[in-house]
Amino acid sequence: MIPRACIVFLVLLFLPLPLHADQTCTALPSETLARLTGFTRARASMDIVSEVPGRCLEVRADVGQPVPADGVFARIDPTFVRLKLEANRVARQQARLQLRFDEREVQRARKLLSDRAASQARLDQLELRRDQSRLKLDQLATERRRLEETLARHTVPAPAGWLVMSRSLEPGQWVTAGVPLGRAGDYTDLIVPLAVTMPELERLQAEKRIRLFFPDQDIRGWSVLHRISPRFDPATRKIRVELLVDHDTLARLPRRQGGLRVEVLLTMADPMHALRVPAAAVTERYEEHWLTRENGTQVRVIVLGPAEGPEGDHRQWLRVISPDIHSGDVFLLPPSPAP
Repeated sequence: MIPRACIVFLVLLFLPLPLHADQTCTALPSETLARLTGFTRARASMDIVSEVPGRCLEVRADVGQPVPADGVFARIDPTFVRLKLEANRVARQQARLQLRFDEREVQRARKLLSDRAASQARLDQLELRRDQSRLKLDQLATERRRLEETLARHTVPAPAGWLVMSRSLEPGQWVTAGVPLGRAGDYTDLIVPLAVTMPELERLQAEKRIRLFFPDQDIRGWSVLHRISPRFDPATRKIRVELLVDHDTLARLPRRQGGLRVEVLLTMADPMHALRVPAAAVTERYEEHWLTRENGTQVRVIVLGPAEGPEGDHRQWLRVISPDIHSGDVFLLPPSPAP
């Protein structure tokens, strides 16, 4: 008769071992890293234009230099405007003298009319002349304000601190009103314009911060989605967007310059709808690859190549595809070797 201890030993020997958490794995959606290439440019730019014609006296900023703090890019000779202002000053002084004289004449005529020594027609004539002198003085005051405004426009403005991108003006050169004299840009911030597909746009909108890489400077940084154009380009089937480089990344760049090459790193869904599993979960037999479910059922899969695992997981992972597996499915891992 077999001893009871032997029977217990045989039962325990053939019982399946309990599965631990580290003996299973979960299939995860596969992702691909898309690299979109763009180039930096100024956040905003504008033409520098004079509103009045004249001869240039000085240019206060060259290409690559900031516009001075007072916002004056160039000055145009104001000699003729100043002469007109001086003539206007003299004319206003004459008009004030004439107005005071006409006021006295009206007062005398009123006194004579009360003494019946002058006619009402004479008084009306003098009052009309006084009113015309007052209107003349008002007209000259308006002309003075117009000349002062014209004088102010003999300084060509540009936003203070913006960098001069181009310049086509030299001292002594004749300036024509409305013709661009240069161009300035706001490089306190940098923009990265891109043309993206709709899936790429949706991914950009889902990201709070977007990864950047400056390959020529070997600098990694971040940006945010700044603008989205509502226009769709039927030729390229893409939409134009702008990314705004964050200030921490700007501080690490050697210079704030347009034309810096930027790679925008986007984690996109796998176009083949593949899944990721640890490489240890995949077994190979007769040049075919298999995954084993918790109930022991084996599923044939096609291995597409290596994949990146979740953050903090340093195991090797594979991209696999099969119509019989889905994201979240649990599979067995081979037991860990005994210590």
